[in-house]
Amino acid sequence: MNIRVQGKQVLSGEVSASGYKNSAVCLIPSSILFDKVLKLKNIPAISDVDKMVNVLTKLGSKIDWDRENGNLTIDNSKLRLEKLTKEDLGNMKGIALLWGP
Repeated sequence: MNIRVQGKQVLSGEVSASGYKNSAVCLIPSSILFDKVLKLKNIPAISDVDKMVNVLTKLGSKIDWDRENGNLTIDNSKLRLEKLTKEDLGNMKGIALLWGP
């Protein structure tokens, strides 16, 4: 991102950057590798993250997502991969990240 300021004005204020989409989409399926509750921060409220959360929830993960604050808590202790269907996979490339774990 480039910001160009013209003139002799003083800048002030704050900018909050949301989490990086591609990182969040990778971190969520990697949570399968942990046997304890995982807490992620600064997770953006976007459709790819929503899809990944829905798939893991269907598989038995207990997920608490505070979209407003970007906090995501994942408990995969009751995960069962047998419940995954073709419709769950859809056309999102990030779902392929579930294959490794």
